[in-house]
Amino acid sequence: IHQAAMFLAEQGREKIGIACYEKKNLATRDGMRAFRDVLDEFGLPLREEWIVQEGGLEEQGEAAVRRIWSLEERPDALIFMDDWQGLGGTQTLVELGVQVPEEVMVVTHMNRGYNPPYPVPVVGVQVDPNGIAREMVIILEALERGERPLRKMVLVEPSLRVPERWPI
Repeated sequence: IHQAAMFLAEQGREKIGIACYEKKNLATRDGMRAFRDVLDEFGLPLREEWIVQEGGLEEQGEAAVRRIWSLEERPDALIFMDDWQGLGGTQTLVELGVQVPEEVMVVTHMNRGYNPPYPVPVVGVQVDPNGIAREMVIILEALERGERPLRKMVLVEPSLRVPERWPI
């Protein structure tokens, strides 16, 4: 979320919305903290009505966009925490006639090597599934040796994938 918000702010976007998993999800709590930090750093407004915390399914991405687009003032950028949520959200933006990325830039999660058929250009926050697997093996090997792993989560640094013909 930090990389996504930084990218959008650096692209000059000043009104950033976000669709996340449920509030109780640890990734959502950490992601929202990072989101707020970036907005503070760039002096951008935090608009609670542009934050939708429901889940990562296609239907939830659609519902998030419909809720945000029902408002009088809308964001000029959206972050989707989940790739399928991003797919539903981008399909809905197209259905509503929103020009992406000209009117609204979209950044969404996508695992490297697996890209749902987004109907518009999106920036992907990519995570390498091989890196996740490597880190999980380290934890499992420690458990197998009867050790208590030093960490309980797998952290892998994501990278941004910007479409070749991205407008600046």
